[in-house]
Amino acid sequence: MSLAEAGADVIVTSRTLPTLEKVADQIRAQGRKSLVLDCDVSNIKDVQQMVKRAHNAMGRIDILVNNAGVVTRKPALEVTEKEWDSVVNTIGPGYYKTQQTALLFADKVWTKKTLARIPPGRFGVPEDLTGVVVFLASDASDYYLIGQMIFIDGGFLTT
Repeated sequence: MSLAEAGADVIVTSRTLPTLEKVADQIRAQGRKSLVLDCDVSNIKDVQQMVKRAHNAMGRIDILVNNAGVVTRKPALEVTEKEWDSVVNTIGPGYYKTQQTALLFADKVWTKKTLARIPPGRFGVPEDLTGVVVFLASDASDYYLIGQMIFIDGGFLTT
């Protein structure tokens, strides 16, 4: 939503489409164009087809946000090269309630212990990511911000 609020037309993609229509409607309500496309970003043919359809619909692609969450829970020395390749990104989110973190948040001991390490005293919400998403998509990050991982974790890593 933050990219639409900043003036971008947005194509939303996922392997499952039903929830995306609601997002596309919210984008359109802001006066922006939006299109829903199915795509499994782990499948190169799906990605190529999505890019072709997106380009045909919008004329060009200026910003590409790959937001495919991957969870690998094992000691770092046991993570395979293929698993490492699937988790690299530019935004390092802290703890947010999602389908992938549902098991963590179901553990009340873990939840209390983890929350105590987050200075604002709360877990992340999607809106916490919006400023960084817009910044990374803007000209402000084009010239000297290279190869960085920006953590949006409420200060968890500093404690």
